[in-house]
This record gives sequence, C-alpha cells and structure tokens, in this order.
Amino acid sequence: MNDDLLRDRLRAHIQKLAAELPHRGSATLEEARAHQYCADVLRELGFDPEAEEFMTTASAYRPFILASGLLLLSYPLFATYPWLATALALLVTVSAFMELMLLPNLLTWVLPKKLSRNLIARIPASHKAGQTLIIMSHVDSHRTPWIFRKPLHFRLYQLLSTLAMLAFVGLPLMYGLQQLGMLRFTAVHFAPLLMLIAIIFLMTLQAEWSPYTVGANDNASGVALLLELARQFRQNPLAHQDVWLVITGCEEVGAHGSRVFVKNHRNELQKAAVLVIDNIAGKDTFPCYYRNETMLLPMVYPEDMVQMAESVAKAHPELGARPFSQRGAYTDGTPVLQAGLSCISIVNHTSSGWIPYWHHPSDTLEHIDWQAYERSVAFIQKLIEQLEKRAAAA
Repeated sequence: MNDDLLRDRLRAHIQKLAAELPHRGSATLEEARAHQYCADVLRELGFDPEAEEFMTTASAYRPFILASGLLLLSYPLFATYPWLATALALLVTVSAFMELMLLPNLLTWVLPKKLSRNLIARIPASHKAGQTLIIMSHVDSHRTPWIFRKPLHFRLYQLLSTLAMLAFVGLPLMYGLQQLGMLRFTAVHFAPLLMLIAIIFLMTLQAEWSPYTVGANDNASGVALLLELARQFRQNPLAHQDVWLVITGCEEVGAHGSRVFVKNHRNELQKAAVLVIDNIAGKDTFPCYYRNETMLLPMVYPEDMVQMAESVAKAHPELGARPFSQRGAYTDGTPVLQAGLSCISIVNHTSSGWIPYWHHPSDTLEHIDWQAYERSVAFIQKLIEQLEKRAAAA
C-alpha cells in the first residue's frame, strides 16, 4: 500500500462507513445504508451489484437470553409439571448448542426477524477460469458489551460460558434422573447450575442493551479493501479466476449472511476458493491466517489453503503473517467450512492474540493502524497471486 492515492481511497471508505454513519448494527437501517454506499461505489466502477435479501434474527444474544430465561423458568415448573419441565429444558439445551454451531434451531425460529442482505459483484476471468475466487467481508458492526472491554473480561466470559453450557446440559439431565427415580436432588444440588445459567442470562442481557460500535477496524477495514480490490480487478481482471466480491450482512449475529450466501450458491462454489477478510487494521497487529475457529466444535481450515498462506508468509517475512487458532469466536468462514468448501480467513491479531478495540466503543478511524493495514493488504495481494497461479495450473 505504497500508493498514497490508495491509502486516501481506503481512508475515505472507512470515513464513510465508520464516521458518517452512527453504526452499522446488524439488520438495521444503518447497515442498509452501508450496503447502499458500497453498491453506489461498485456502480461508479461499472458493476451491476446484486443484492440478495434475507430475513434473520438480528442479535447474537437474544437466543441465549431466551434459552437461559426458559431454563430458569423450568425450575419452578418442575415442581408441578416435572416431565414438561424436563422436555422444555432438553429442547432449549439442544437449541442452544445448535445456535453455538451457527445452525438453525427453535430459538431463532421463534424470535422476531429483520431484513438484511448480501451484496455481490462479479468479475469474469480475462482468459480461462480455472476456479472462482470468492472474496468476502462483512459490513455490519457489533454491540459493545462488557465481555469485550478487555482481554481478561473475554477470558472470564469464555470460562463462565463454558461452565454455563455444562449447566445447560446438567439441568435436564438432573430432571430426567430424578423423574426416573435413579437419583434424588434437592434445591442445594440445583443451585450452582441455576446460578451459572442466571449469570449467562444477565451477561447476555447486558450485551443486548449495549450500544453498537462504529466498527472502523471491524469491519470497515475489510470492506474498504474489498471495494479497492473491485477497482483493481475491474481495470485488470485476473486471467484464470472468476472473482466474486461478497459484502455480507449480519455476520456479527451468527454469520447469517455467509450462511445464506452458501445456501444460495452452493452448487456454484464446488470449485471455488473463499477468502474471508475481517479486522485487518488493528493497532500493532499482524495478518493471521486461521488454522481453525471454534464456538463449540472446531472448524478446521483446509490444509492446502493453510499451506498456501504459510508459503506466502515464509516468502515475505517482513509482513509478519502467522497462523492463528481462534477460540470462542467465528468469522464468515464458519458456514463455508460447514459446507465442506475451500476457505481461508485473514484476521489481524496482536502478538498476544488480541484484536484491539474489538467490539469496543473506541473502534474508530483514529485507531486504524496504517502500517498494520499495509501489511495486511500486501499479504492478501500475495495470497491472491498464489491462488491465481494455482488456478492457472488447474
């Protein structure tokens, strides 16, 4: 990113998305305005972007507010209608675990839905396409809960949420064992489980009420680069890869945009490589290529994609790129991996593993690290070059 003009354009995109809009909360009017800005930029570049709309829950926290609330209500219900309470607790627990795996479930089915969309621009290969390259970046921004204020808070949340999910399993199990006459439990036995579930209820409630961040790094930085890649590929298309640029909605609330995109285009993606770009300009960060990401079960990135990223990192040590295993969070890559498709995600982390100002009120334009951004852009460009060489050899 030595070109001052490129830096000015990237800054202008981030300024528009993260300074002129109050936020880009998932499935809000502001998210729609951000998508409209991106569509206008793409049209100015000569594209005819496609908008694919979808209805979805607009919160990462409401499913768990509902789940923990129902589990707490099941306890007094158990005294009068024990089998009903057991069935309710079991159903809620299964649905909560499905939500953690970013899968459809009864919790999201009963919650209200809002409108979001994905934006897609396509650039045909200039010669003969050996594969399709999907470059994906989400436009929405997250809320700013207490659990993301500091790394210590996030680690505490990871611990408490893990214990709480054990409590989610334990409660219907204890109900069932007591009903079958195998064991008998008192209020003292139930108390620790109910306390953990109550903690999750309060933590998710606080998160749901917190304001949105403007999300300069997360993820205006990724969308800004995607818009500039659109300019680059419009002027100089790749010879051996059709390129799809996908700006997703509702990533922050369960990667819903990515999930819908994969569902709508799965048959077209069998020979595709997906490159997810997220959080690439945090202060004192370096580009990281994910080996896996985990909310409940680890989603492992394909070895050939990881090896390709490793080869680029080794050839360009000045960029500081490194592998990373993300625990307790996800990217738009998770639905792609769940579909068995080829994918790699690039997310910047500090040497300690943190994303600066992650889901924080201070994720503003003033905290963009332009040197980190430059490293990220260079690494992503080199990775695209390697993908192009592979497509040419196909």
